[in-house]
Amino acid sequence: MAAKDISSASYPEFSRLLNLHLGREDRSPAWLAERLAINPGTVSKWLNDARRPGAPETVGRICDVLRLPAGAERQALFIAAGYAYVERPAGDAQTIDPTDLATYLEIVRAR
Repeated sequence: MAAKDISSASYPEFSRLLNLHLGREDRSPAWLAERLAINPGTVSKWLNDARRPGAPETVGRICDVLRLPAGAERQALFIAAGYAYVERPAGDAQTIDPTDLATYLEIVRAR
């Protein structure tokens, strides 16, 4: 059985939040694409709810480019994209694939 490509599933909250953060910074989709060194069409698909970033690392790069601090705003963007986001007590955040339950439980139990 082939694995389902969840990057093409609908993630309207991710799209809404990304639009919000770009607007707050008064930045264009082309600006974000340039900073991430990706095709502008990819950012357009994220903004129009046609796709979501295919890896949590990409969401982290988006957060960094948009200067989202660790905490609720960053966490909301990860969750909206379908990824778990766990902050460690020292502020050292870690992202994990939401299907990787063993890693998630390990991190939560270590708290």
